[in-house]
This record gives sequence, C-alpha cells and structure tokens, in this order.
Amino acid sequence: VVCVNDEVPTLRTKLQTLTGVSDMAQLQPLKISKYRPGQVFSKHTDAWPTEEAPVTRGWVQERDFFGDESRPTRGCYPARNQPNHNTLLTCFVYLNTVHGSGYTTFPNIGLHQSRDGGSFYRNPTPLDTHARVDGSAWDWEYRDEADSVQIAPTQGLAVLHFCSVLPEYGGICDGNVLHVAEAPLEGQDKYVAQQFVASCTEWSLPDDSIPYGRVSWDTI
Repeated sequence: VVCVNDEVPTLRTKLQTLTGVSDMAQLQPLKISKYRPGQVFSKHTDAWPTEEAPVTRGWVQERDFFGDESRPTRGCYPARNQPNHNTLLTCFVYLNTVHGSGYTTFPNIGLHQSRDGGSFYRNPTPLDTHARVDGSAWDWEYRDEADSVQIAPTQGLAVLHFCSVLPEYGGICDGNVLHVAEAPLEGQDKYVAQQFVASCTEWSLPDDSIPYGRVSWDTI
C-alpha cells in the first residue's frame, strides 16, 4: 500500500530527520510492502535509469547499463527529466521480525568501480557490464558471497542506502547497491515500510507508487 502523507506525518518527520533531507518535498509517499512465504523481489535498484537504458530492456554487457551517460541531457522519468537527478536514497524499516529468512541481501558490493579501476565513490562513472573487476564475464545473476551484505529483518531496524550519487556528481546509479528482498519461510510474513527520497523536489511516479486515498483513518 502507499500512504497518503497526512496518514503518517510523524513517521515522515522522523524519516526526514533520519535521512538528513532538508526539504520534505523530496520524500515520496511512504510505501508499505507485505511479503508472504515464497515471495521474492529479485535483484533490483531503487534508482531510476534514464529512458531507453539497456537495463530497461534486460540487456547485459553494456558500456552504460543504467543510461547514466545521457542523464545530463535526458534525465529520468520520475525526476521529470531534470538533468542529473535521480532517486537519491532509500530508508526502509522492518515492521516485524522474521526468523531465519526474509533477508535483504546486497550481493554485488564492490562490483561497480570507476572506469579508471579505482573506487566508484572517488570517481563515479556509469556501470559497464562487459566484465567484472577480475575480467570475467558479467551476468545478471552474479553474486559474490564473500562481499555480500545480508540484513536480517528485525522489528524497528531502519536501513539507509544511497542508490545514486548527488546531482553535482551526475546522479549516476550505484551498481554496488543492487539488492534482493528474499522470501520469508512458511508460517511467517514480512512487513517493510519504504521511504524513497528524490534528489529533487519535483517528480512524477508510476501508478503503483501513488496513493489512492487513505488506507486507514488512523494517523501515525
């Protein structure tokens, strides 16, 4: 479900404080997701590729996987094609504890490096999926267990990750934070509140991210 902003004013204020965002308008409507046993959200990014980027067509082995080279002129749909803007960060909060399953896994830490071979964070450049750092072929299912980060759902635990860099650095998608929402085991459900934060204050959203009236008459 997607909450109307005035249903969750206290939560939004707390999330604004937690993320350090100065303008509440950067916070998109709060989304709450339920995962039943066996339900998985496969590997994905919370950032937005530009229009016609290879990732939108399922292609791999591309020089510019997320279409970031055209971001300075083309932008992306949610940011209303404003140059260099993107979804900047996500804060998700586990609403219940799930035992032995339902992890959020970041399997590609270290995959995305700068094109000069250095750190992506020192010199952000678009993700090139022709090959991994060790020279072997890149594929969508690639997963390095040694470098994976796995987070166990624990009630009240908030997790922040930056899915793109700041606009002044090009709004480039960070391929290191591709992640998977793994399924809970039988007899358990998983509930997660997700706050997506844009790098701009004016944005558009797909239908599944827009509230369609109040979910409840309670105010949280």
